Amino acid sequence: ASLGHWSPPPPSLWSFTTLQSAAHWGKMVCQVFGWIVMTQFLQIRMGNFKLNVKASHGGAAIQWHQDWAYYPHTNDSLLAIGIFIDDMTPDNGPLQVFPGTHRGRVFSHHHPTRGFFCGGFRIEDTELAGKVPLKLTGPAGSLSFHHARSVHGSDWNNSGTDRRVVFLEVAAADAWPLTNALLHTVDIASLQEMMLCGSYSGQVRMESCPIRLPLPASPVQGTLYQIQEQMETVSFSGKAVEKKAPLRKSHL
Repeated sequence: ASLGHWSPPPPSLWSFTTLQSAAHWGKMVCQVFGWIVMTQFLQIRMGNFKLNVKASHGGAAIQWHQDWAYYPHTNDSLLAIGIFIDDMTPDNGPLQVFPGTHRGRVFSHHHPTRGFFCGGFRIEDTELAGKVPLKLTGPAGSLSFHHARSVHGSDWNNSGTDRRVVFLEVAAADAWPLTNALLHTVDIASLQEMMLCGSYSGQVRMESCPIRLPLPASPVQGTLYQIQEQMETVSFSGKAVEKKAPLRKSHL
């Protein structure tokens, strides 16, 4: 689950501006990939960059989903790297994944009766029902990796400790998004700034991949949490927490 370790700075020194430094994180990402393959052959582009915070005593759950449902590309050479700021324990809402699901189908993330994209689904309604997900736990500084098509989510944090994770989503440079604002990026300098390894070339690789477009869009636009609040039923209902109760959450 935890494939690497580094020593994070004290929490008082963390700021989202610092976290967004592509140069700092890009160098680390390329080092990580350098452990696996020869970095000089990689062409990697940075995607979304998120700080996910689950406060103690009620940090909200993230329902089961596949990142691929939110942003399908021309090929599926995409993954998310989790950087644990705090210890990730079995009790503080760790990331959970179903191994092997990145090779399977893309599940419907649409409302069952109204048809719009609601950003998640219940595993109880699928062939994953009864299977046990893998909890990705580890000390602060650990790294986790999951493919964009992997089914994953996280339960409520009902422990007495906060749980913070930085997620850096990366893609092969020739994997091009089909739906988001990157389609309208025409400044070559901006495109090059997104490159973590290699140089922007404009080449696109098309592969046969299962795709469900996130359309019609959710009637409520915002964070992943806000989109998933439109789900009719959920898997992670919380401990003595009503679905519509005020939530302590932050998903940037």
